Amino acid sequence: TEGRTLLRFEYLVTAAPALGQALSEPLVAGHPYALAFDADRSRIGAPPLRIRLFGGDDACDARVELAASEPIQRAEDERLAPYCLQFVAPADLSHLVLAVDPLSRGGRVYLDHLRPVSACP
Repeated sequence: TEGRTLLRFEYLVTAAPALGQALSEPLVAGHPYALAFDADRSRIGAPPLRIRLFGGDDACDARVELAASEPIQRAEDERLAPYCLQFVAPADLSHLVLAVDPLSRGGRVYLDHLRPVSACP
């Protein structure tokens, strides 16, 4: 979480951003998983945003919703804050898709240090 490189999702009125990725090993149905990340959102006029995690069989397949974060808060000290998503895979899934779920239209969210963890704190 050094903040030099990060992933920026920019939510526009007409399109919600998403990013899909193949997993090195598929998720197994019935097994628990947790994904931690650090996040912040834009400071000027930004509405609350949250991250939703989906699973599927290709990088554009968001058919199974796995988890959603609490609203991403603005950090007063400009540091990224930790978040964690915990879920049980409902099916065998070979891909994950991260998407921004706006609680209202417009805004940016910044993600860094995505990592699997054994459980959320």
